[in-house]
Amino acid sequence: MGAAARIDDVKILTTFIPLNELESDKLHELAAKSTVRQFNAGESLQTRSQLKQMHYLLSGTIELNPHCADAEIIRSGSDRALRPLCPQTDGNCRAVAKTPVSLLLIDAELLELLQGWGSASSHYQVDEIETDGSDWMSGLLQNP
Repeated sequence: MGAAARIDDVKILTTFIPLNELESDKLHELAAKSTVRQFNAGESLQTRSQLKQMHYLLSGTIELNPHCADAEIIRSGSDRALRPLCPQTDGNCRAVAKTPVSLLLIDAELLELLQGWGSASSHYQVDEIETDGSDWMSGLLQNP
């Protein structure tokens, strides 16, 4: 396994789901706190029990869940490679590099936080309700 590196081009994040939904400033923050790791063919990828990270395939080919009935070959650039390799809730996910591989490691908690900021600001609207003071509750509160 190679040393961790930083992301050179933030635009690459926009190719992955759900990263493609983030605004530019949030992508830059996520990129600053993400790493890229290199693996040689035949190496086990460290995806098991790392639920705090999401893994995206930047280059190469991996076999997900090798030696299992649900084994899956994933190639970079494919539709399947646009999503995280393992669901966050699956602590039993294993992968093996079939070719030299580059993996993007994203902090799952940070991504969740950044997604929450975007949705909270765009989905809530607060309106001030004007009352004329003649409703029964206002009358009750004014006359103890």
